[in-house]
Amino acid sequence: AMMTVRLLELHRILKSTGTICLHCDATAGHYLRVIMDTIFDVRNHISDIIWAYGTPSGGRTAGKRPIKNHDILITFAKAYSHHTYNRIYLPYDEKYIRERFNKVDESGRRYRERERNEVFTRQYLDESPGVPLSDIWTDLKQLYAYHWMKRKQEELGYPTQKPLALLERVVSMSSNPGDIVLDPFCGCGTALHAAQKLGRRWLGMDITYLAINLIERRMRDAFPDLELKVIGEPRDLASAHDLARRDKWQFQWWALTKINAQPVRGKKTKGADKGIDGVIPFFDGPEEEYRRAIISVKGGEGIHSSDIRDLVGVLDREKSPIGILVTLFPPTKPMITEAATAGLWMSEIWGRKFHRIQILSIEEILNGKKPDLPWGKSPFAKAPVESNTTNQLEF
Repeated sequence: AMMTVRLLELHRILKSTGTICLHCDATAGHYLRVIMDTIFDVRNHISDIIWAYGTPSGGRTAGKRPIKNHDILITFAKAYSHHTYNRIYLPYDEKYIRERFNKVDESGRRYRERERNEVFTRQYLDESPGVPLSDIWTDLKQLYAYHWMKRKQEELGYPTQKPLALLERVVSMSSNPGDIVLDPFCGCGTALHAAQKLGRRWLGMDITYLAINLIERRMRDAFPDLELKVIGEPRDLASAHDLARRDKWQFQWWALTKINAQPVRGKKTKGADKGIDGVIPFFDGPEEEYRRAIISVKGGEGIHSSDIRDLVGVLDREKSPIGILVTLFPPTKPMITEAATAGLWMSEIWGRKFHRIQILSIEEILNGKKPDLPWGKSPFAKAPVESNTTNQLEF
């Protein structure tokens, strides 16, 4: 039901030459295919692409059924007779090339004839575009199945992240440079990254600030000259109050992203958080030991000196040198006094003292104030730099 209303809207805005690609697994793929047959018309069905993403191993081999090893990409056109399709070719298989080069009949040809055959074959391979892409893709692995170096280059810590090569193929196949790519469930932004890299215009949408912040960092890292516009996040104190009233979790995640902190929980969970909403890692000491500044976010009116004492207790328990209290409402004078009594911490690398407890209001953060910390290691993975193609896009 959730997807039906969205697919109706996506059908409405899709151009006559456009394509929609819905990526899902076997859990709900057959239900979604029926819905798309109804909305887009079965006559506009292009293909159900099978993406075989890895080699079965480890725990995936357990159970009394065949091993799950594929996802489905359901593709439909707005109008099949008008949709954009760019055929993709894959390189010839090494075994095929080897056999074609070494092909000699049983009677045994002379070296001169064999050499002539190789020249012909090499010319054929040079002129041929390759093997046309089928609807079964086995050459693109899921990130966990890649060699560790490939994973290190791409992995951003997002649980459902897909390989960039997969989305590059989808974008290349169904659009041309300058076309618009929309990803209404953009997650960590792989489709947007692919679109930007391939010279398409794009828009992305997601419901969580964790995803939006990750996409913003990813695109700035990969395309340093890119001008981004993020629509819908709080820009002033009034909109921050509104977000806190509507969704305390989204407010917390948004506040953490504003000071470049890593949330300790990626989703809503029940139970105590042990006083830690986020962390900012940094290194200090003679051997540059790993340390953490602990972040606590308060979005309600009832903040008191006891919140400062609680944060001091968390620092002692976690053996962390610095704690930061982020508040939606301005701190009271007793809170400021209590924070001052927590004392200072000496950084051996920087050779200066930092306040153990720091209070930052949302108003101060919106005005550009940042935590006072030693040199920090970013808690976020960085996307490799790509060449920039266009420079004014939004999500």
